[in-house]
Amino acid sequence: MAETTRETKAERAKKYRRRRVTAAVATVAMCAVIGVGVNGVVTARANTALTNALATAAEAQQAQQEGVQLALRESRTAAEANLTAYVTEANQEAEAALQKAAEEAAAAAKAEQDRKNAQSTNTSTSDSTELPATGGKVSSGGRALSATKTGGNFKASVYTGNTGASNLSYYQSLNGDVKAWLKIPGTNINYPVLQNASEDHYYLHRGLDRGESYYGVLWTQTATQFGTGDSLSSNNVIYGHNWKNCRWNAAPSTYYAGQQMFESLLSYHYTSWAEQYPYIYYSTPSEEMAFVIFACFYTEGTDWYINAEGNISSVISGAQSRSRHIFNVDVNSSDKLLTLSTCTRFYGNTDNQRFVVMARLLRPGEEMGPVTVTYNPNHQQPNVWG
Repeated sequence: MAETTRETKAERAKKYRRRRVTAAVATVAMCAVIGVGVNGVVTARANTALTNALATAAEAQQAQQEGVQLALRESRTAAEANLTAYVTEANQEAEAALQKAAEEAAAAAKAEQDRKNAQSTNTSTSDSTELPATGGKVSSGGRALSATKTGGNFKASVYTGNTGASNLSYYQSLNGDVKAWLKIPGTNINYPVLQNASEDHYYLHRGLDRGESYYGVLWTQTATQFGTGDSLSSNNVIYGHNWKNCRWNAAPSTYYAGQQMFESLLSYHYTSWAEQYPYIYYSTPSEEMAFVIFACFYTEGTDWYINAEGNISSVISGAQSRSRHIFNVDVNSSDKLLTLSTCTRFYGNTDNQRFVVMARLLRPGEEMGPVTVTYNPNHQQPNVWG
């Protein structure tokens, strides 16, 4: 009986141990299952967090790159602005220095020329200082030109009425295309102006005798009108060659003996010269006229001032904005203009450059007198560097 009881207890203990093992195995299995599930959730969340972190890092990197690029652009823009300002300032300083040196050279050359003129005994009629038969006044459509007034730096001969008009009849007998006479005091420019009836630039390479000529003559286009001041064209454009005073990237010379046609027109590159000789004589068989200069400039085209009928206001503003000098001369669209145009190489070895002097007809009752001329540091320069 006791042995049976012990067996029963042993069996019970064995069964109990089996149940414990089974429970443990079940627990382990359950934990394994639970562990897998937990790991899966953790892994998914970790992946999501990693993805978000990578995206945030990418955005941060992109923002950083954009910030760097923006900073570079701003730095480059600032540097370019500084460089532009520096170059502009340097150009202005160089231009001012060149202007000053050129004016000093022009003044020295002028003093030497005046000395030679004082020693000269030349009394040719083209340089005569005799008063005209109009009693000391040159008629200009009601525009009284003083024949005796002197002042400033002007020579008395500027005011004597010696316009060159007396030469017209003789030169017209040589060539019927002679229509007017142009004279600029202080220069070699004292020539007839020719006009062919059918070709604008017939005299581009022809002389007074209509034969081939290197220097040619002064000429104008077929549409240019002559007569009295009131009947002139709105803008009277006269052309002439400049072969020797158009050095590449070099300051032009002022007037010297031997220059021909418009070679000495480049003297008006200099402010001091423009102030000393601000008047131009332009005469027809009908009237002797005087014009006062209001602009001297370089330009890279001609259409804007040649084809100007009906657009005089634009021509005037364009000339003044380009002018190397500022003249205290009032001018408006009702004035008659005289435009002298010639070639230059001042801005480089290109063919599309012109140097232009522009003047207006003296108004009724207006007398010739000193004109204040100053350098224009902000003049518009042609875009023709070559």
